Amino acid sequence: IVSNLQQKRNAKFVFRCTLYYTFTLYVLLCFVTTYYFGDKTVPIITLNWEDYTGGSAPGAPISWWASAISTSVLVFPVVSVSAAFPLNVIPLAQTVQQMFATPDSAADASSSLMLRAGFSLLPILLASAVKDVSKILEFNGMCGFVMAFFVPCSLYIAARADAIRRWGPGAAKNGHWSWPASTTWCVWSVLAVSVVVAAYTLHQV
Repeated sequence: IVSNLQQKRNAKFVFRCTLYYTFTLYVLLCFVTTYYFGDKTVPIITLNWEDYTGGSAPGAPISWWASAISTSVLVFPVVSVSAAFPLNVIPLAQTVQQMFATPDSAADASSSLMLRAGFSLLPILLASAVKDVSKILEFNGMCGFVMAFFVPCSLYIAARADAIRRWGPGAAKNGHWSWPASTTWCVWSVLAVSVVVAAYTLHQV
């Protein structure tokens, strides 16, 4: 993703703003949904808008804007997944290709295409085998916490310890260091929370 940025020096700022913005939206969505739907809130948050009427009385015609909001929210997961699919598949295929590439195959377009096709078909085949959407989302959420929080935090802790061992305490900070995200207490806190949430999600699945 960083390689596609024209001004790579702004990568840290872009990622930080994206993370905070997404986190704020999700928290706001959870609070608003729980407040509006109350005890009738269903686990898959978008399905709460399936019977959204915009405040119309029972039996009264539903306004067009209420139907538009309901449809937009219901189809949002499909649109978001379709948009995120290439963003995930292409970097993953490039990473795997670079890991196992040789001087002769580094620029092999056919192997890159095969990797992209394989990584695209894998989730489709798994989704076709499991019909329960809630289970798919729960398992996806668990993997998301592991990949987005546990793995990066673990790698950061290991890399920081190795850098200090090789070059001394001054190597703990570099041009990518930022407060508070790069502090030890913050990294360990995120790691602990990710473990608890992933374990809870696995228990629910």
